[in-house]
Amino acid sequence: MDAEVIAISRLLAVRTLQLEMEYIYSSLEEEALDVSADELRNSAKGPALVREGSTAELALLVAEYGLLLEQLDVLAASINSQMGSAASNSSNSHGLPAATAASSSNNSSSSSSTAGPGFSLIDEDILEELAAEIPDLRYRVGVADTVVFGSNPLSPTRIKLQARESSLKVLEGFNFLLRGMRLLLSDVGNGGRLFSKAALGGTLKPREVAALRRTAKDLLTFIPFIIILIIPLTPLGHVLVFGFIQRYFPGFFPSQFTNQRQDLMMRYEELQRQLVTAQAAAEQEEEEAELARAAAAVARLTAPDFNGSALSASQQGSSSATLAIGSHAANNDGSDSDRDGGGVLTGGTAAAKVKLLEEQVEEAREEVHSAPDEDSPPQKVVVKH
Repeated sequence: MDAEVIAISRLLAVRTLQLEMEYIYSSLEEEALDVSADELRNSAKGPALVREGSTAELALLVAEYGLLLEQLDVLAASINSQMGSAASNSSNSHGLPAATAASSSNNSSSSSSTAGPGFSLIDEDILEELAAEIPDLRYRVGVADTVVFGSNPLSPTRIKLQARESSLKVLEGFNFLLRGMRLLLSDVGNGGRLFSKAALGGTLKPREVAALRRTAKDLLTFIPFIIILIIPLTPLGHVLVFGFIQRYFPGFFPSQFTNQRQDLMMRYEELQRQLVTAQAAAEQEEEEAELARAAAAVARLTAPDFNGSALSASQQGSSSATLAIGSHAANNDGSDSDRDGGGVLTGGTAAAKVKLLEEQVEEAREEVHSAPDEDSPPQKVVVKH
């Protein structure tokens, strides 16, 4: 399926280039007719006096057009033959037995995976080269994009795409600011905890002291940062203002609104979501294991003895009591062996994943609240609109 999509996309690219070449041909033909008409009307003066340089420039454009057209024709013929062979193979596979069709499909898939869907690396390079040179030639002969692809600013499709793009940008900017605010509140809480620890006589580590200083600086720079954002400027105006500040005052921005800390916060939130999902899966796995153990115990109680008769009521009662005691002891032993000091399950696939994610979440939380080295370069700031 992926090979078919790639082949169709390449075919569409070639057809688009052929359409552009048709418009280039029409433009060059009109210009050539104009030059010929001028030469006929002013044959006495000579073409060099009538349109100096036009004939030579037109000849160069025509030669370049011929070279590009030759390469495009070879590429189109190659794609057409490949598409035809693929269609014939698919039609032949429908009429073959299942085993033969499967083997042929496996062979075609293996060949397409090694050499692409009937497309060599040379053809791929030629297509990329033509995709860059043909639009350039079209621009030089004066054929605009609106002539080839049409221009209807009020088309429903374009309006929907623009509205969707604008809404995505607005949502992205809102999430950027909201994530920065959450990160600032988290830093304030962490700074308050560190300050309380120092006030009660505790000793702070250098990393904690750096984080506390960074939080204090962020609180001082947050107010002017928000004021600049609230000022009614155009998006370009905000970009210019923040670009100037970033160039000459790189430490002005709160660290919560830098790319580095935003990426760390997004990674931390993603790990938290994965941890919640893994915990739910581990609980479900534990419930299924409990049900399986209960079903096994019931099956052992109701199983017939060696004489083919069921156990008596007294025997069932004693057996159930014994199984309950044994099951309780086994569960206690399993819980002691399957749980670590923090009460996290370590047995089973889901429980092991929970433990691993908890370690990753803790590491990500420390990275979010840790301060960078003073010798590290200033972080790049991107303001979302």
